[in-house]
Amino acid sequence: MALRKKVLIVDDEEDLTWTLNKKFSKDADKFELLVASNGKEALEILSQVPINVVVTDIRMPEVNGLDLLMEIKQNYKTTKVII
Repeated sequence: MALRKKVLIVDDEEDLTWTLNKKFSKDADKFELLVASNGKEALEILSQVPINVVVTDIRMPEVNGLDLLMEIKQNYKTTKVII
């Protein structure tokens, strides 16, 4: 069995993260999904868990999606980001 990719969904809208979680769960053998409700929480997760892909919203409180992108590109160079 191939290794599952770790995908981090970052959005402050709970409905959207729930929907994406539902979609990814259909491919649970391919993806391990983690969810953060804001950019600050996402950075905490990234510091603890190697993430393959981050899917993030742009407009969020505290750390917005663009700031999160810049932080990831600087400190987690192998992590891909989808905004």
